[in-house]
Formats: sequence, C-alpha cells, structure tokens
Amino acid sequence: LVSSDTVHLLNVDHRVEFGFAAGVLARDRKGPLVVSPVHHPTHRVEYFEAEFRSGPLRVINGLGQTAVGRERIKHAVRRHSLDGLLEAARGGHDNREKIANTLLAAELVVYQAEGERRGIEATFGVSLARNGRLVPNSVDVDGTIVVTGERDIDVLVVGRIEERKNQLHIAEALRFTPWRGVFVGAAAQRSKGYWSAFQRIVEGSANLTYREHLPAHELAKLYGRAKVMVSASHFEVVSLAELEAVGYGCQLVSTTSGYIDEYLGDHATFLEPNSPPDTLVDAIEAARSAGWNIGGMAVVRTRFDRATSARALVEAYEDAGLLTS
Repeated sequence: LVSSDTVHLLNVDHRVEFGFAAGVLARDRKGPLVVSPVHHPTHRVEYFEAEFRSGPLRVINGLGQTAVGRERIKHAVRRHSLDGLLEAARGGHDNREKIANTLLAAELVVYQAEGERRGIEATFGVSLARNGRLVPNSVDVDGTIVVTGERDIDVLVVGRIEERKNQLHIAEALRFTPWRGVFVGAAAQRSKGYWSAFQRIVEGSANLTYREHLPAHELAKLYGRAKVMVSASHFEVVSLAELEAVGYGCQLVSTTSGYIDEYLGDHATFLEPNSPPDTLVDAIEAARSAGWNIGGMAVVRTRFDRATSARALVEAYEDAGLLTS
C-alpha cells in the first residue's frame, strides 16, 4: 500500500493554491510528496488569454497582466474577498520559486507527455530527470459498443461549451456543409455570451445539433456512430474525449495546442486552433473519406488503456520507493 502520510499535489497552473500548499508543505511536511502537474503549454495559454478571451475575464486579464496575476484575481473572486487584487495588478511576487522548489523536492512528479515535461522544465527552470515519470492518460473502451456498423454522424464535438474549447469556430465552419454535426457538452456558466453566440448558429443550422452533457455510456454510443471527432481547443494537455473517440474508431481532427500528437501520431490530423474554416473543412473531408480509424483504435486500446496506465503508475511509485509490502 502507498504510505498513508504521502501528500499528493495537483495542477501547478493554479499557482495561487499550489503555491500556498507548497509553502505549508515546506514548513510542515514529514512524509513523501507526489506531484501531478497537469501543466498546459504556457505560450498557448498566454496567447489565448491575450487574443481570444472576452467578457468580464478579459478585464481580469488586463488587471492581472500575467498568468499568476490572473490566478490571484480569480482566487480572490472565488473567496469573495478583495485580498490580493492590488498585488495581482502589480503582477509581482509570483509563486514560480515555490513551485520549482516543490517540484525538485518531490519524491515523484507524474506527467502525461514528454512535451508536458519539457514545458514544466522550461516554465519553472527545473529538471525532472531525477524524479519525473511518464504515466500516460488512459481510457476505458466498452467492447460491447459496435464500431463497424453504419456511422450516421459526420462530425462529433465533445467538451464544455466555452471559449477555450473553441466550438464556435467549428460550428461556423460546419454550418454551410452538408454534414451532420453533433455537439455534446454542458454550457460553461461564466461564458454566457459565448454560449449565446454558439446557440444561435446551431439553432439556425439544419445540419447541426446540440446535446447537453451525457452519461459515459451514452457518449460511448455516439463515438461508435461518428465518422470524425473534431477538436479546436486553444490549449490542452492530453484530452480524454479525443482518446475515447479514437478508441471507438473515430477519425480525429485535433489541434497542435496540446500533446495528444505524442500518443496518436499519424492516426490523427493536427491543425492550429484557429485555422481558416476552409482548411478545417478540407481536413474533415479527408478524415470522413478515410473510413473508420482501425490503426488509431488499436493504439488506444492496447497502449492507452487503463490497465497499461495503471502498471506505469505502479512502476513509477515503486521506482520512487513509495510502495510498501
């Protein structure tokens, strides 16, 4: 069993909360430390916040100036307190050093892709050669779902409806095509303007349908009916929805803004998030014509299944000396 005094910290991109926890641990920690960074490409995040974010959060971006400043303001808002707003506006005193020291002190740092590791090392000025271990993201594929039958959905898009996920760009590209497109995902509560714009396009397009968040087994059935899964997200680490879709035989058109290319390589097509609509449509047309994704499905089911990922995680804990008999 893992020792009961092991501390597990998540998400270095939430720099306020992570930095606070890091400070407490530096003072009080007695047992082992494991970190799961979940670190998005910094340059992609900054570009999105500067160029595409709209609404009240754009004002926050202007005040906060930096990723850390934005996190301070959002943290203060979540706590219904004005503490930290002035400090955020100054953009100073980030938690980079605290986070770097925590990463170096951890017995184990678990990352999902080599690109994520390189990003962590560049952002925080550390090396994870000693304590970093790759444990890939993984999915469960329901073997009872038929994937070789008729696929009556041309394009499936899965994810919360929000600016970061960029579904509006996909809807605008699909609205003038003959393809049947289905969007699945809850509307983000803080992206009401974006949701309204998306809703107008979908409701005004006979070929597009929106469905709210679905249970996993219902979503799996949709994967089995879809020819192509499309993602235009501005930043990701490794998307579970994209892995799942390919695991059920969908062709994938994704973006260069994450690390899933390390997982799927030639079994998917990768574009910039805001590629021109014609470029996106051409990529989807090529994917539709390719038939079901036999190679990608085999890769996901044999290399990125839960059992394989679990073995990698156990080995990482063993290498770090964190398992006891």
